[in-house]
Amino acid sequence: MKRSSRQTMIKLYAQAVISELQQLGYPNDQANAVFFRHYRDMKRLFGLEQNVCDFAKMIDEFERAMQKKHDPSDPNSIAVGHLNHLAKTYILKHKSNK
Repeated sequence: MKRSSRQTMIKLYAQAVISELQQLGYPNDQANAVFFRHYRDMKRLFGLEQNVCDFAKMIDEFERAMQKKHDPSDPNSIAVGHLNHLAKTYILKHKSNK
């Protein structure tokens, strides 16, 4: 099956973003995992209009925010750990509906 030019463009864009993530310090496997973890949501929010460097930086920023632990002394830190079970329940419910 031949790829359309749009599919080819998206594939090349994705490869370039993963390459940028590697330049930001992610090992190859981790760069792939981080990219695919955030790609769909980022694409919906921002489209593919940013250059690959900016898109990779936004993905890195999202990943760092997700990995950051809650610090009660930091006014910019919000505790959401108590919502973890709700998110898992929601995901399981929607997977079973498919």
